[in-house]
Amino acid sequence: MHNWQIIESYVPEGSHDILKNIVDRYSGNIRLSRSRKSKWGDFRWIKNGMTSITINNDLNKDAFLVTLLHEIAHAQVYKWDSPEAKAHGKEWKIRFNNLLLPFINANVFKEEVSQALGKQLNSLKATCGANPDLLKALRPEIKSNLTLEKLTFGSQFETNQGKRYRLGRKRRTRYECIELNSGLIFAVHPLTEVKLLHNL
Repeated sequence: MHNWQIIESYVPEGSHDILKNIVDRYSGNIRLSRSRKSKWGDFRWIKNGMTSITINNDLNKDAFLVTLLHEIAHAQVYKWDSPEAKAHGKEWKIRFNNLLLPFINANVFKEEVSQALGKQLNSLKATCGANPDLLKALRPEIKSNLTLEKLTFGSQFETNQGKRYRLGRKRRTRYECIELNSGLIFAVHPLTEVKLLHNL
């Protein structure tokens, strides 16, 4: 099965005219992956210059398209710039920006996603998680879930992994959280989904 046939039903219909040309120019393999909590997609180079992209199959269409373009930008840097370029360095930022702009200009994304992307075009992040506005736009279900940023200072909570913490002060982008068992301090993303605990 060709790359376009694999991803066609996973991306917004309005993206097809622009995206098919981009996907057809990519000479590696695109595969779908089961849900991965640690990442939405990845790019890998194999032997003899062959490359591979995987994208999680449970993403909504806007999130799938952004992730696909993110990974194709890696492939373009590898093929057209340098295999030695930094993973999310200036070459990648230029490639990703150039890939995103036609879709933003054609109003392919939902308005909230376009706005969040537009704000970061001059300083693209390595992950959606590094941009809370973009993450909220790509995962609207977060708004209805209890996340770390909704808690008050000193609240005790449990993550989906079963770790228990006390909420501390906010740093630049993350919160200091004290693990209750060890007393160690961790920097935790504000959109981490949590369960509020009564004081222990």
